[in-house]
Amino acid sequence: MISRVDRIQNGLKYIQIDAAINPGNSGGPLVNQQGEVIGVNTFIIRGGDNLGFAVPSEQLKTALDEYVPLRGQAVVRCHSCSTLVSETNIDGEYCPNCGAKIELIPQKEKQIEVSGIAKTIEDILQKLGKDRELSRVSTNNWEVKEGSATIRISYNPDNYFVVGDAFCVNYPNKISVRYMNTFCAKTTK
Repeated sequence: MISRVDRIQNGLKYIQIDAAINPGNSGGPLVNQQGEVIGVNTFIIRGGDNLGFAVPSEQLKTALDEYVPLRGQAVVRCHSCSTLVSETNIDGEYCPNCGAKIELIPQKEKQIEVSGIAKTIEDILQKLGKDRELSRVSTNNWEVKEGSATIRISYNPDNYFVVGDAFCVNYPNKISVRYMNTFCAKTTK
């Protein structure tokens, strides 16, 4: 059900719907009863009891029509005046229409430089065939999945110790600790 056709969010018009949109559904079509695409599902408000939003198809078509002459260039819409700013019309770092500062090409995040024990841990992960950057959760924390097992490694540089946890299986609460210890002892031999 469409509850509003002109919901404004961050300067853009959206269709407000009550259809369940889940993570991963963004980009899917919003269709009417005749099977015509009237929008593109975009986002939800968490805890909003199926409060979803779709970009109207005519708004998307207009944006694509504006972009076609600039195809192949880095292009961004100015957050202040909505002008399309491209490599050919940018004024230094500023929008040529209103003067707002524009970041035409987003800067890449700096690579984390690891050294010492953290580098040793990453070298071991790499030798085991794991991608060190995908395994890195934060500067001194890593997580690796192997089948159904999850292995977490943490390094505390202040106290110079490494902690590793491996979760092989999640057991139901009713299994006794003695049984789990016996089972784990058998599976680790």
